Amino acid sequence: MNRYERLSDLQALIGGVLGIGEWLSIDQALDFYATEWRAHVAEIFDACLTKGQSFDEELQIINTRGQRVWVRTIGRAGLDTQGRVVEVHGAFQDISARKRASEETRRLADRLSATLDSMTDGVFTLDAAWRFTYMNREAGHLLTRDTTAIVGKRLWEEFPGIETSDVGDAYRRAIAQNVTVQLDTYYMPM
Repeated sequence: MNRYERLSDLQALIGGVLGIGEWLSIDQALDFYATEWRAHVAEIFDACLTKGQSFDEELQIINTRGQRVWVRTIGRAGLDTQGRVVEVHGAFQDISARKRASEETRRLADRLSATLDSMTDGVFTLDAAWRFTYMNREAGHLLTRDTTAIVGKRLWEEFPGIETSDVGDAYRRAIAQNVTVQLDTYYMPM
């Protein structure tokens, strides 16, 4: 099999280096990947070409303007009637906007976490199944819990008896009515 590929999708991503339908050698195509990704791309492409292993990866290429572009690259082996790999079918998708949005979300989550951790009030969040999704340091201190270890644990199991108490009633009312509730109480196990 010739080690060449036609790359109209990649051509658009790299900024018009090729005319649609023109061919690149595999080595030429690999040169468009950011240096730190080239060995990995060569490895997964070779595994597809020689063993028929499909791939679905998120990596970076460098366009003709020198800009990094995040791409999702998918490949699968094309087989002949005897089951031998004779070609690799693939596609590219520009996922740069999604990667930027994901990074911004992570940055904002880190900022929110830092803000909540600096508060002198205890704060925690629960999901719809009453599992802890976050607990700041002060809440961990007040509730005598490890703020990382408690994530994923159910409120009712972590604090036995609270489900049928005034606290449980207040939490359920806050969720059901989407309101703030205020309660002064004492939880004996603490």
